[in-house]
Amino acid sequence: MPVDPLDTMPTPDEPTPPPFRTRYKPSGRDGRGRFRKGCRGGPGNPALSAQNSYAREMRERIDRAAAGVLSETVIAEILASLIDAARGGDVAAAKLVLSYAGVPRDRDAEIRLEELEGGMRETMNAGR
Repeated sequence: MPVDPLDTMPTPDEPTPPPFRTRYKPSGRDGRGRFRKGCRGGPGNPALSAQNSYAREMRERIDRAAAGVLSETVIAEILASLIDAARGGDVAAAKLVLSYAGVPRDRDAEIRLEELEGGMRETMNAGR
């Protein structure tokens, strides 16, 4: 037996549910979905910052471990074998050698840059 649509409609004494859009907090967007002027940006991706700190910690651990194991002669031997492989046609070895060739690694400068970036992030987050 078919159901009459008028039987399913709320009667005047029953509360009607609010329209769909009013169930949610206003998003600060205009009618076209763009953010309105003056809307604050979000916190970014906190998961990504956690991944970056983990990657930084792992890099520091590897650096400390490598410092005790790798001597100048071992590094020279590894580099010589990479250069031989690159000359033999190993494209990956050639890319690796050329990506680091003539580029001095100043770890102190990297650490200072990371500290400055962290201070800038803290300053920006404090202003919110």
